[in-house]
Amino acid sequence: MATTPIIDLDFDQIKAAIIDYIKNSDTTFTDYNFEGSALNSIIDVLAYNTHTNAYYANMLHSESFLDTAQKRGSVVSRAKELGYTPKSVTCSNAFVNAYTSGLSSQSTIFYIPRGTIFTSSNDSGSYQFLAKSDYYSKLDETNGTRHVFAGINLVSGVYLFNSFTVNSLINIRSIFTIPNNSIDTSTLRVFIKDSANSIEKTEYKLASNVFDVEREAKVYYLQESYTGQFEIYFGDNILGKKPGDGSVIEVDYFASTSPDLPNGCRFFDASGITFDGGVNIESTETTQVAFGGSLKDSITTIKFNAVNTNKSKNRAVTSSDYSTLLVSNFPFIKSVNSWGGEDNVPQVFGKIFLSLQPVSGFTISDYVKTTQILPVIKKNSLVTITPEFVDPEYTFLEFNTKVQYQKNRTLLTKSLIESYVRNVISTYVSNISSFNSEYIHSQLIRSCLSIDSSITSVDIKVNIVKNIVPYIGVSTNVLFSFNNEIEDGSISSTKFYMLNNSENVIVSLKQIPDSYTDAFKTVANVGAYNADNQLMRSVGTVNLKTGEVKIAINVSNFVTSIVKVVKLKTKTVDLNISTKNNQILALDANLKDGPSGLIDNNYILVEEYLK
Repeated sequence: MATTPIIDLDFDQIKAAIIDYIKNSDTTFTDYNFEGSALNSIIDVLAYNTHTNAYYANMLHSESFLDTAQKRGSVVSRAKELGYTPKSVTCSNAFVNAYTSGLSSQSTIFYIPRGTIFTSSNDSGSYQFLAKSDYYSKLDETNGTRHVFAGINLVSGVYLFNSFTVNSLINIRSIFTIPNNSIDTSTLRVFIKDSANSIEKTEYKLASNVFDVEREAKVYYLQESYTGQFEIYFGDNILGKKPGDGSVIEVDYFASTSPDLPNGCRFFDASGITFDGGVNIESTETTQVAFGGSLKDSITTIKFNAVNTNKSKNRAVTSSDYSTLLVSNFPFIKSVNSWGGEDNVPQVFGKIFLSLQPVSGFTISDYVKTTQILPVIKKNSLVTITPEFVDPEYTFLEFNTKVQYQKNRTLLTKSLIESYVRNVISTYVSNISSFNSEYIHSQLIRSCLSIDSSITSVDIKVNIVKNIVPYIGVSTNVLFSFNNEIEDGSISSTKFYMLNNSENVIVSLKQIPDSYTDAFKTVANVGAYNADNQLMRSVGTVNLKTGEVKIAINVSNFVTSIVKVVKLKTKTVDLNISTKNNQILALDANLKDGPSGLIDNNYILVEEYLK
């Protein structure tokens, strides 16, 4: 009897395979008209059943593995087996010092409870920030007539409460779901009362390492459920104390109403906070602008972090362990690059260098590094290794793009094509704007050509740009590297005022023609030129092979108040641009300002193809 194996999931192909099987298994059905017979309905049922079972088996198999799972619940479940808990939504955080008005008594201590409201705003709107903990004042050492609340951690969002009663008959596994999809689990507090009538309550802490958990430890565990909400559960009197029946669990936490929008809030108003004796908050001082607000882990992020966290086993030994540790513990960190002192220039043995890229903004403040990140590193790293933070070094990309298209082959206008090209470039740079990424010229060309079939050619010329922030009126020594081989004679800069013989002169930096410091023409001199293209003075050198720049400039003022930096740009020999150590490629947000000579970071010319 002939057989026809079924290897497809398509309904029509399964049905055709069944019919083929029947024809080959019995000569009676060789010329039978299946489509016009009652047997066709039976075959439809068989095919439908086979199709359904095959789809179910395929999904069951796929969802059982972290690599192939598509449903969030399946990915979360697989990650849990590797000991990884997905990160929740993260509220935007800020740090301030708050100062009181005149005192009624120097011996008085003022109190700001958890959840006290501060307000702030940015370009996106106005937002509510809440005190993350309880804070007590102390006498200001610099001004004995007022008190200061130092280091107040503010969290954007709302302050919420829930309570649960332990009943092992109804909730057999004693798992309690927090009914909010926007909870920031880093702000969660859990308290246990022996009964509903009890006044005293005991705080339970999140168990981060089971090796430190004893039988009577007051800890809770956290996991994400299949519905996307977070659940808490407790020990079984072996790894943590188990609350008894009738116990009441009280939780409070902050939930975000707009995770990333409050990022960047700088000034905080506390005028609504008052104390006894007519004392209020007179002023606040921001030590860290709002940062770190972000959405919960995506499926892709969970897959990546779960595997790498399991590899590092929650310890930091190799340089890659540090990257995994920081990204998995701090949602406001987008990417980390770490390298040992032996790979640093110059070499410094016994150190690990860490460069952190935030989700929003360009750098993470020293305050956050010291108070939040460093304690986590020290807890998990070797005692003999000293961590050192290095801020990311941004190299900006400048694009001059020429696009030709056939007008009779599209409904798109010139302005629409320009807008689409601009968006493609912006998206591409955003995707590679992280450590250890590189710009691949052909990839961007293909992306632009794929916008519309009417586009016949795309010509993109790329410059790399460094922003120099000088001290006004003081000679500023600048040392950095483009980390790519650069084109001879391509160095130039935006215009600025330089003091020359007691006269302010508008100058720009250029490579001095045919002026080298070595016989191999590797290191070229850079000079300051006036508006008549006359060399005013030599300011330093550039290594054409390595891209290393060493210059000293004395800026007396800026030509424009729009961008108070000196932009130094150049072309690379290779169309592809690589990065090294703490270098990150990015798109400069500053637009063209023709009169002042600022660089146009994304100029696009769209022309009709007339041939």
